[in-house]
Amino acid sequence: IIVKLAEGQTIDLTVHCAKGIGRDHAKWSPVATATYRILPSIQFKKSLTQEQAKELVEMCPLDVFEIDPIDDKVSAKHPRRCTVCRECIRKPGWDDLIQLGRVRDHFIFNIESTGSVPPKQLVL
Repeated sequence: IIVKLAEGQTIDLTVHCAKGIGRDHAKWSPVATATYRILPSIQFKKSLTQEQAKELVEMCPLDVFEIDPIDDKVSAKHPRRCTVCRECIRKPGWDDLIQLGRVRDHFIFNIESTGSVPPKQLVL
């Protein structure tokens, strides 16, 4: 609703519009933000003890690691959550147990639309 009119009221309006594309100016772009990052790679150089596994799960701020209840082994259950903050290898000796890297040919895109066009359609 732009305006509420009472009975008998009218609006005299002249409207001008212009169509544009994002190549001309950002105001025409249907994308609010578009970012990408490379998929993190988490590998265990050595097997961890039960105490080390619990410590690793507790020290990760993004809950990337999880202990399997069946065999009590730790794994990177949610690698996409990892931002490679290096918190898991910050303590002395942990860089000998865990290797952080990136999968160079795997990109994670995040596209936020302004609402005029759905994000799935923007990618196509």
